[in-house]
Amino acid sequence: RAVQIALAAGAIMLLFGWWGGLALGDAVTVIMVGMAGMLTATSIALSLRLRVASVSAFVAVAALLLPGPRALWLFLALVAVVVAVVKGLRRLVREVADEASPEEPVGPGVPPPLSSLPERRDTPPPPHEEAATWRESHGPRGTELMVEERRTEGPVVERPPWVEVSELPVIHTAGAGSRLRLEGEMGRGGMGKVHAGLEIPLRRRVAVKTAAPEGSPAATAALLREAYVAGLLDHPNVVPVHVLGRDDRGQPLLVMKYVEGTRWSTALASPDRFARLDHHLGIFMQVCHAIDYAHHRGIVHRDIKASNVMVGAFGEVQVLDWGLAAALGDEHRGVLPLTSDIAVPEGTAAYMAPEMVRADGGAIGVATDVYLLGGLLHFLLTGAPPHAGCSLADRVADPSQVVRVVAPRAPRELAAICARALDPNPRARYGSAAAMREAVASYLEHRASLELTVSALSRVSALAELLASPDPPPGEVNALSLEARFGFREALRIWPDNHRAQAGLQRVLELACRYAIERGDEEAGRALYLALPEPNPVLEQRLDDLARERRERDARVRELEALRQGVDLAVDKRSRMWGAVVLGGLVVVAVAGLTAARLLGLHEAGYVDAVVIVALTTILNGYLQLSQRSRTNEANVRLHRFLVTCLFAATVHLLACWRLGVGFTFGLALLMLLFAVMAFLSAALMSWLVVPTGACFLLAASALMIWPELRPLLLIAGFGLAFGSLAVAARFIESATWWPEPRAKAGSRPPC
Repeated sequence: RAVQIALAAGAIMLLFGWWGGLALGDAVTVIMVGMAGMLTATSIALSLRLRVASVSAFVAVAALLLPGPRALWLFLALVAVVVAVVKGLRRLVREVADEASPEEPVGPGVPPPLSSLPERRDTPPPPHEEAATWRESHGPRGTELMVEERRTEGPVVERPPWVEVSELPVIHTAGAGSRLRLEGEMGRGGMGKVHAGLEIPLRRRVAVKTAAPEGSPAATAALLREAYVAGLLDHPNVVPVHVLGRDDRGQPLLVMKYVEGTRWSTALASPDRFARLDHHLGIFMQVCHAIDYAHHRGIVHRDIKASNVMVGAFGEVQVLDWGLAAALGDEHRGVLPLTSDIAVPEGTAAYMAPEMVRADGGAIGVATDVYLLGGLLHFLLTGAPPHAGCSLADRVADPSQVVRVVAPRAPRELAAICARALDPNPRARYGSAAAMREAVASYLEHRASLELTVSALSRVSALAELLASPDPPPGEVNALSLEARFGFREALRIWPDNHRAQAGLQRVLELACRYAIERGDEEAGRALYLALPEPNPVLEQRLDDLARERRERDARVRELEALRQGVDLAVDKRSRMWGAVVLGGLVVVAVAGLTAARLLGLHEAGYVDAVVIVALTTILNGYLQLSQRSRTNEANVRLHRFLVTCLFAATVHLLACWRLGVGFTFGLALLMLLFAVMAFLSAALMSWLVVPTGACFLLAASALMIWPELRPLLLIAGFGLAFGSLAVAARFIESATWWPEPRAKAGSRPPC
């Protein structure tokens, strides 16, 4: 627009020169002086780094006023003006193009966008892979399991009893004076049967166990061994023995405490066993107590199972059937078989430990009973023994088969305890029955913490799956993250050593931190990172990158804000308005004074007076610019520069007209025309509110050409109206159009 106005101004000034009867050379000289002045003013106002070129062109044009060959000076001036204009246009086009399409900053110290970062082996997997990994490691705890149980007894080796049956005291069970009366049969096993009985002198109900089949040396030896063990183990969870003797027929009798209750296997067969899980775990821990006591007395049970545990009506727990008990050392040699002497598989096939199946006497020991306790816990959790459906031949064919504890309804921690106890490697099991009991007791103590952990882990799994979606809703992400974090922290408050809760808290904080980083929320990401139990170098680096991007973005915002403040003409608009009023008033007063002096015959106005008035106005504006430079912004500084340059160009214009002998009235008309062109130019550069000012100057110039005799009145009216409209424009102009507003790249968010 500025170039178009300048070209139009040149044509109008040439027309005015023809109208005023100027010679072509003089008209061209005057036009070039004005054009060069406008070029200089424009370059200074726009800060296009063309001040040297434009001032050089202006000086070259002004040289036309010097004496010498007019054609030479005119040629040099034309060359200077063309060079300055071409350079100005090229630089202007380049700078506008750079502003319209800014490039992304690149180079050292500037991080690439997160989307362009290469994949690294140490970077966390994307959310969909995290979800898959999480489901794999924390997924459903099991599927269906075979529940068929089949007992298979192994071959029993006959060993000489530690005491002869004939040496036992006779316990009469029939006839007058009998001490014991046998009643109905209560149960039968592979090597014995149990009757209810009554101890007549004490009127005490007892349980009487006899060998079966009668006369079998193996059954007799087993009964005597059980009696020995029961008498040795004086423990609340082992059925006490009242007396060992023989009946009237010489068959051994084992009189024991009568326990009113049911086999534990019957209670565990109920599908609602998990409703009384605490009760059953209490029974299990009492069994562990009894087995641990036996181990301290040097005895292993070797046939622990739910059917060998009796639960009394009042909660008493008794471990039964010690017929396969073996001694761990020489203390019981001659009475019990030593574990080191075992050479054939004995026990219940569905429960037997691998070393029992292999008949590896050297490996049978405390860890063997721990395996059987694991089988007992397996029955509690799944409703089936660990090797359900396997015969002894099946077990011998694959003695070290690994048991998978598959119990969907069972707590994960109990399943882990069971799996450790059922490890084929004896060294990997619990070191003792007491250690296994303590593990179960620890679960009961910290169960609330564990249940909170399980619930929080489900939230983490849902969060990972949600983050794997293309555009996860922030509200759902925050809700799941907060619920999971609260659950883990509450679990750790109850049990600080809950490792699963610690790992889960680490994972949910990492997921939430990574989500905050992806959204560009540095503050939230930093807060989540600082809450991590363990540092994560990858997340720390990504947060540092995000902070650097934020600093660069803030710097750019500050720069753009400074640019906006710089082009804000709302600053000092009151001062500009009064400056225009004062400037116009001074010019009007000066013209009125010269008119009065002429009317009084004191002085005839001429170019000297006009040059002095314009020069003084230029000096005054220059002084105002220097005095207000520190209190105003860049837009006002440029405006003052533009005005001072225009006034200086007007001074040179008057000198050119004087030098060329142009009539004073015609020279003033050309001056008004020059002011009109400069006003239109400032309208193109700053605001169209300045158009009325240019129109006033243009009308005044035309009127001077038509009615030269009304020069004083036209000058006063022209300057008064022009500066009045300029004052109004200065009051309402709030932004300059000469500084392009920054435009963001397509698809990017605005910087502010």
